[in-house]
Amino acid sequence: VPVRDKQGQIVCWAGINLDISRLKRAEEAARTNEERLQLALDAAHLATWDWHLPSGTIVWNREHYRMLGYEPDSFEPAYRHWADRVHPEDLPGTEARIREAMEKGPDYRAEFRVVRPDGTIRVLESLGRFERDASGRPVRLFGAMADVTERKLLVEELRQAKEHLELRVAERTAELQKSERELRETQELFALFLKHTPVYTFIKEIREEQSRAILVSDNYIDMIGKSAAETRGRTMDQLFPADFARKITNDDLAVVRNGKVIQLDEDFQGRNYTTIKFPIHREGGSDLLAGFTIDITDRKEQEAALRKSEFEFRMLAEAMPQIVWITDPEGKNLYFNQQWMDYTGLTLEESYGDGWAKPFHPEDRQIAWEAWQNATARLDRYSLECRLQRTDGVYKWWLIRGVPVIDEAGVVHKWFGTCTDIDDIKKAEAEKLALEQHLQQTQKLESLGILAGGIAHDFNNLLMAIIGNASLALMKLNPESPVVANLRQIEVASEKAADLARQMLAYSGRGKFLIEPLDLNCLVEEMLHMLEVSISKKAALHLHLTPNLPTVEADATQMRQILMNLVFNAAEALGEDTGTITISSGCMACDRRYLAEIRPDQEISEGEYVFLEVADSGCGMDQTTLSRIFDPFFTTKFTGRGLGLAAVQGIVRGHKGAIKVYSEPDQGTTFKVLLPASGKPAAHVGEPPAKDGWRGESTILLVDDEEMVRAVGTEMLKELGFTVLTAKDGMEAMEICESRKDIACVILDLTMPRMAGEECFRELRRIRPDLRIFMSSGFSEQEVSSRFVGQGLTGFIQKPYKISELKKALRKTFE
Repeated sequence: VPVRDKQGQIVCWAGINLDISRLKRAEEAARTNEERLQLALDAAHLATWDWHLPSGTIVWNREHYRMLGYEPDSFEPAYRHWADRVHPEDLPGTEARIREAMEKGPDYRAEFRVVRPDGTIRVLESLGRFERDASGRPVRLFGAMADVTERKLLVEELRQAKEHLELRVAERTAELQKSERELRETQELFALFLKHTPVYTFIKEIREEQSRAILVSDNYIDMIGKSAAETRGRTMDQLFPADFARKITNDDLAVVRNGKVIQLDEDFQGRNYTTIKFPIHREGGSDLLAGFTIDITDRKEQEAALRKSEFEFRMLAEAMPQIVWITDPEGKNLYFNQQWMDYTGLTLEESYGDGWAKPFHPEDRQIAWEAWQNATARLDRYSLECRLQRTDGVYKWWLIRGVPVIDEAGVVHKWFGTCTDIDDIKKAEAEKLALEQHLQQTQKLESLGILAGGIAHDFNNLLMAIIGNASLALMKLNPESPVVANLRQIEVASEKAADLARQMLAYSGRGKFLIEPLDLNCLVEEMLHMLEVSISKKAALHLHLTPNLPTVEADATQMRQILMNLVFNAAEALGEDTGTITISSGCMACDRRYLAEIRPDQEISEGEYVFLEVADSGCGMDQTTLSRIFDPFFTTKFTGRGLGLAAVQGIVRGHKGAIKVYSEPDQGTTFKVLLPASGKPAAHVGEPPAKDGWRGESTILLVDDEEMVRAVGTEMLKELGFTVLTAKDGMEAMEICESRKDIACVILDLTMPRMAGEECFRELRRIRPDLRIFMSSGFSEQEVSSRFVGQGLTGFIQKPYKISELKKALRKTFE
């Protein structure tokens, strides 16, 4: 130590030296022992601690750090550090044991879990002893700690293994008990089976080239007539006759040697049996075989009867004109007779299974399948009509009937059925339906035609008076008279009214026809200019006329009316749009079938027909409109009368022709008029020759029930130079003709009260065979003249007529 003076300055140093060599050696030895102890503890993986309780300081070894997951020397050990590592669930119990050991005993023992920083959990076992002071208060706790995680896991695994083993032993014991119980039940069931089975059952043993019975069913014993004691262990020659026993033994040996299952049919004591045998090989013993024998005597008899029935059925099926078929419950065909193969051209192999569907029309396959399924669900028969394809590819209608064969359990076993050709019936029904529809339409049109003809007839009588008086007045007046213009207007209006009457007569088929050979190409070309100027400029008119066209026997005026009506309708169909109208002509051969489709209401002759076709690119028509276009008074035009196409149809029918229409909405319309072709040369279709100054001198009787017609007709005849007598009906005409022998000609109205014109004509011809007789009517010449063919009718005058037409007709007769 330093020695200082009063001023604090060091004046010298004073000290002593001690020899501490022994102390140093003792400390070194203690440190060495401590290190060795620590190494031993570390090697034993034991953690140690020295816990000074008053200060709370704990001294750990390195193993203690590792167990708790600390790095050595990472902090100053203290109580809370190790407590932080104890699992939260185990900390209260661990601290309680420490307190309990401090109070009651020197030793401390605890087992707890610790949570390391990496999250792993370890199980530690801790042992410690307290050091106490003189008063007995604990001052230090020394202890060691071991990681028993693996041991705990091993113990747990051993416990689980023990439990599993105990469970497996219990299960195995239960299985053995169950097996023993099932074995007893099986033995009992097998014994019952052998006692009650209707099948002869046996098990045999092959030994010393012999087949011995070791187990047989009770009925087998009854079959061979032996007792159970007499049967068991016996060879076949001890149970059966020698020949039969030898056969059975050879079969048994063959089964065992070949190791294959065999089935044999055998006869024994007048019964038929079938036997199935199969080998059973066992180790350490002789070979066994087992088998079943079934009495098939009744089945054989049933099969024989069934074969006979099937033969008879096949013979009957082959003799039937219908197709006969059989299917399984799934609808797969099992049988077809020869008629099926002849019709479809399919072989039996091609027809089996699903081959039934091949000839069916694609639209009918699903229908047939659904009908069969519905009938199967109802367990009921079914019937439907389908189309089947013939060998030449043509489909024909067939009536298919099927009936199920149902067993006692209510399950369909098979289906039997027939296919009957109903194609002719279907065609007849379709033709009948079409004919009925056309008949209804024809009757309706005929009724309206009669009405239109009647109206036109009466109308013509009125027009006769108007036109006749107008023409007479014009003849008598000075051309410079101011009323001439009015009379001309009356005449023009009357002509228009006459046109309307002619349309009504044309609709009824009774129009005025002047029949002559016509070239339709010439008629079309003659009218072309008039048609072009009569339709809209937006409509382009094209001609496609076939050259060298045959003539037709027709009325030129009526043909013009047909063409004008069709072209005007085509122009109306174009509306305000730009489009084309094409007029075509040609010649075609028409058979009865084609003509019947157009005019089924009346049979017209097949042969060569000239057609006139008018097609447009306009709006077209739907089926509803198309079905009504020929109805009178039906029109799609705002100002139309609805008589144009009705008149066209009437004219065509009157000429023994037909008219066909093709039309679809927005696809245009085509009218095709067909007229019978004629081989005669074409007549001139121009205007009639000019008038001349011919006059008559004889007496004429004018017969008509209308006073106005008689009055105007009388004036016309007088203007032509004739002496005129009149009668209001046929009876009065007869009286006049019988009393006056100077009558040279009679103009006779067709329709009159009391005695009509036709009856009057026959009576007049009877009393005056040389008398010239003209028929007069608003109906057509063709219709009227056809009633008097071969009866000497002089001529025909169509009402209403002008004086010029009357003059022309009479001149031909009197010149």
